[in-house]
Amino acid sequence: MNLRAPIVMAKLAAAQMADRGRGHLVFVSSLSGKTASGHASLYNATKFGMRGFALALREDLRPHGVGVSTVFPGFIRDAGMFAEAGVTLPRGSGRGRPGTWRARPSGPSSATSRRSTWRRSG
Repeated sequence: MNLRAPIVMAKLAAAQMADRGRGHLVFVSSLSGKTASGHASLYNATKFGMRGFALALREDLRPHGVGVSTVFPGFIRDAGMFAEAGVTLPRGSGRGRPGTWRARPSGPSSATSRRSTWRRSG
């Protein structure tokens, strides 16, 4: 479902947007779509797949006036799959380093990007 549902939904929405000649699709992925981590191979694969799908879809829809963006929220060390599994965060996202987010009940805990471009992670 991490990959199939966004593809099916995008197909339905993109057709209507292309007919109108405008619109924008936004996918929510994960930094796991940019850097692989242990103990999460299937999750990593779906997020890498979403990234590739969004990049290709952007090129397909550009002539029709439809934009495509991908948001890559950062890792959350205090909650979610990493905290629950007790595994070490991926390289470059350790405690106190930029790109690592602490769960905060009062606000969002993610970084966003207007474009789904590849950047070397550290």
